[in-house]
Amino acid sequence: MDNQELQYSAAAASTLQSSFSPVASTTTYGVSIPAATIIPLPNTQQVISLKLSNTNFLYWRMQMKPFLLGQDVYPFIDGTSPCPPSHLASTATSSLSVNLVYFSWKQQYHLIMSALLSSLSVEVSYLVVDCNTSYDI
Repeated sequence: MDNQELQYSAAAASTLQSSFSPVASTTTYGVSIPAATIIPLPNTQQVISLKLSNTNFLYWRMQMKPFLLGQDVYPFIDGTSPCPPSHLASTATSSLSVNLVYFSWKQQYHLIMSALLSSLSVEVSYLVVDCNTSYDI
């Protein structure tokens, strides 16, 4: 990968990074490329004490929404943090380079889906079997 490709990849990653915060930086091939910091969601079970059932959606949402907002991951739920592309195109050589932001975004996204799924009671979990996104859940 030549220096021009690296500069293009870093600029493209920086543009994509604006929709995914907080931002950290990693150095690859001597170039500082923005990468997202993964926000762990530990102890979700302790914070969200009420599991979603057929009768308590408002109470469950009253717990879940502030938790996700407080962890700064709500943009993954409401769709304002869209998935970045997995590869970035280089105009210099018409090749693709791996987008580091994509992998961080996917990891964070799956942590959030796991937290949402763990907050469901057995009686409603069948409703989300075919859901592929946290927004769908």
